[in-house]
Amino acid sequence: MMNKKGAAVLAMAVLMAIFLAGCSSGKNKGETGNQEVGAQTSGTQTEKAAAADTGGKNTVKLITSTSQLPGASTQLLQSRISEVSDKEGEGNFQFEHYDSATLFKSSAELGALLDGNIDIGFIQLGYFYDNGALWANMFDIAFLYDDVEGMMQVLDTDGEIGKWVQNQIWEEFHVKVIAPFYLGRRDVWLSDGSITVQKPEDLKGVKIRMPNSASFLDMGTAIGAEPTPLDSSETYLAMQTGTVDAQENIILSSYANAMQEVSKSIIMTDHMITANLVCINGDKWEAMTPDQQEKLTQIIKEAVNKNNQDVLAEEEKILDECVQKYGINIQEPDRDAFKKYAFEYYLSNPDNEKNWNMDIFNAITK
Repeated sequence: MMNKKGAAVLAMAVLMAIFLAGCSSGKNKGETGNQEVGAQTSGTQTEKAAAADTGGKNTVKLITSTSQLPGASTQLLQSRISEVSDKEGEGNFQFEHYDSATLFKSSAELGALLDGNIDIGFIQLGYFYDNGALWANMFDIAFLYDDVEGMMQVLDTDGEIGKWVQNQIWEEFHVKVIAPFYLGRRDVWLSDGSITVQKPEDLKGVKIRMPNSASFLDMGTAIGAEPTPLDSSETYLAMQTGTVDAQENIILSSYANAMQEVSKSIIMTDHMITANLVCINGDKWEAMTPDQQEKLTQIIKEAVNKNNQDVLAEEEKILDECVQKYGINIQEPDRDAFKKYAFEYYLSNPDNEKNWNMDIFNAITK
């Protein structure tokens, strides 16, 4: 039979076990709750508001994803967003950034955003086109914009055209577009340094790597080349072995993927002043308070302005290094000839005129 002292010790042990179990249960519940928020896509307004409240009483956790490597333009923007938020976000937001396709490849990012597996995506309009928005590839064609300033002005969500794009994407995808940003200019990198390119006809028969997207493959043809779909991770070996003769990409991504090691010449077509859109899952957006929505918009727009300057400066630095360190030949082609060729190609397709908003197209290209 247990004496009083033994009973007291046993009772104390039981109480301690219950206390520790309660602490452990509370910690696991909090961790699970944070993980569930990243996949929140539906529910009542009360449930959405609770889902948005993750990092503290007034803190919204936001998961972002890019396929780009560190040092590429979207990854730079991720860093800028955190930097501005830390300085001016007033504790409203907790960002969790993923790069290098850790979560999703570029072609899967829009689907992940729609499913709520990420909260913020950096989406090119061509991927909306691939998912049924037939009007969208009008904004993703070669030579639509002459410079970064012109692109930003067209797609600015405070402007008439940018607001139209924002509304279309909200209605069709339940995705909130916050702002465009400059991803970089796309140029042609050749593995054969003996080829001189002045006009699109000079690229006839040149097998060029393009992203596996309908609008991008169409672009390869629009600049006179023979497009071959490949993931960016496969391009280095393809250039090295001659599977493709060239690749086109933005300068920062080309450099991050070490294309300078397998290229002999860069043709400065600048055929695309590439814009991506900072997009937020619609349910996540609606779960925020109006003040949080306004603050997040301010953070992203300020980060975009800083990022655009970063990218422009980094492009010039990379091109200098390509010449000085790698001996790459920089060619300046006849861009007017390329633009004329591309527009004739696009407008020869009756589906484009049928699906595009031609009033907007004419306003941009006038």
